[in-house]
Amino acid sequence: MTPEQITLVQRTFENIKPVSDLAAGLFYTRLFWLQPSLKNLFTADPAAQRRKFIQMLEGLVCSLDYPGQFVVIMSKLGEQHASFGLTAENYEVAEDALLWMLERCLRENYNEEIEAAWKEVYQLSVLVMQKASSSLSGTVDMSLLKQV
Repeated sequence: MTPEQITLVQRTFENIKPVSDLAAGLFYTRLFWLQPSLKNLFTADPAAQRRKFIQMLEGLVCSLDYPGQFVVIMSKLGEQHASFGLTAENYEVAEDALLWMLERCLRENYNEEIEAAWKEVYQLSVLVMQKASSSLSGTVDMSLLKQV
């Protein structure tokens, strides 16, 4: 990721925060529309789940300035997602849902540069999560810092 992409993701996330509940709702609407079976994994109160999603997203966005923290956060999330049995296909669907949500929330401010920056962040996040879920050793692979 370039510093410019990090700044772009952080700046656009600031635009999402005021409409965070709507944004999370859009994300889950799209996710469950694309892959209805995923709805079975979410047994918590939908409002609580939306808050949790935004908190996770905020943690991810804030940690982009701190690669070690980013790797730790995404590794823990990857281990958690592995316990749910998520697959590479599920991650692809979630990427689609995230970008779809961003496009709708940012509206005329959404462009190819923003999409590319968020894709980069998402794909790096998934790489770290999948690496952590494949090892499940309880240790963080700090070699991933080179990619952040």
